[in-house]
Amino acid sequence: MRKFEKIIIAALIGLFVVTFAYPFYTRQIYTALLKVVPDAPWVYRGLGNCDLRQSDYSAAVTNFSRAIYLNPGDYRAYFKRGSAYSSSGNYNAAIADYTRAIARKNSFWLAYHNRGVAYNQLELYPEAIADFTAVIEKNPGSGIDYYYRALSYRDTGDIDNFNRDFNKAVSLNPRYKYELSGHAGLAGKTVDLVIKGNFDTQLKEYNRLIEKDPSNAESYNTRGKLWLVLGQDDRALEDFQIALKLGPSVAKYHNNVGGQYLNRGDIDKAMPYLLKAMELDPRFGAPHCNIGRYFILAGLSQKAIEWLEKGKLAEPARSELYWNAGIAYRDLDNYEEAIRNWVKCMELDPRTGIQLQSQINEAQRKINLNRSSQHKGK
Repeated sequence: MRKFEKIIIAALIGLFVVTFAYPFYTRQIYTALLKVVPDAPWVYRGLGNCDLRQSDYSAAVTNFSRAIYLNPGDYRAYFKRGSAYSSSGNYNAAIADYTRAIARKNSFWLAYHNRGVAYNQLELYPEAIADFTAVIEKNPGSGIDYYYRALSYRDTGDIDNFNRDFNKAVSLNPRYKYELSGHAGLAGKTVDLVIKGNFDTQLKEYNRLIEKDPSNAESYNTRGKLWLVLGQDDRALEDFQIALKLGPSVAKYHNNVGGQYLNRGDIDKAMPYLLKAMELDPRFGAPHCNIGRYFILAGLSQKAIEWLEKGKLAEPARSELYWNAGIAYRDLDNYEEAIRNWVKCMELDPRTGIQLQSQINEAQRKINLNRSSQHKGK
């Protein structure tokens, strides 16, 4: 074996070791790689994995989003971002990302499983059962999918199928016999969704409303939001465009079309719509938030802050402006300002506290480290 081959193998072994044993050093490696290959999506995916291991879900979403921005076809980045959303309790966004991962790799069975778990958490049991069934048909020895499908059947009151699947799960792995009580809290979750309920039923309802009154712009707009929940971005854009055609004086319709173009990385197409939304409703902060989020993903945090601060002036009570401003300030290592924005976000929407408190704690830890380093240097 030649010398350079030994060096490469040693480097790969070293990377493997630090990946599983020392996440902090792995982050250092990926951060250093950014200086060499700043547009490599796999580097951002690696950083996102570090964030997941440290339960920094907001940072994970940001890094996986950057990976997707650089490579929209990366099914793994969508899957990982879905995992970050799910871990922070945002099952709606998780389902959309798992769906996008499946659309890019139909045989990605873990995405079906995770999406089934997210559906279960939202009490969307028919959808959950369908996903677990898809995995079981491919892998009849998957005890965990029998187990989760049993939970879905239990919560729909289908005791016969519950008993059948639960006994099958236990036969494949006896530990499931002792874990059932640990999932008693699956039912009764408080759900904050754009659309709540059975997705197929909702789609049929909006199709019926549109057929009854094809001139109702809001029906198209709401169905577009439902398509987003389902990860069907092209259909969402189509419905948003129809809503805009029917209601050209409504600011949110311009914003929704512009936001979809931003999600595709096409800021030139997006900006006229977003600027028009601002013109139609100067107190509407959503367009500023969309532009700010785009620049965060593009790694232009200072530019993002400029738009987000304008958004705060337009609509001071819009919580996501402060959420995203906190991310932008954090990316610039301005942890004090990041904390101020996240605290304000929590004041405006207390439901964000569960997800943001860990970010605030991490930012405070870095402030303390910086102060400690400065003190030692004196």
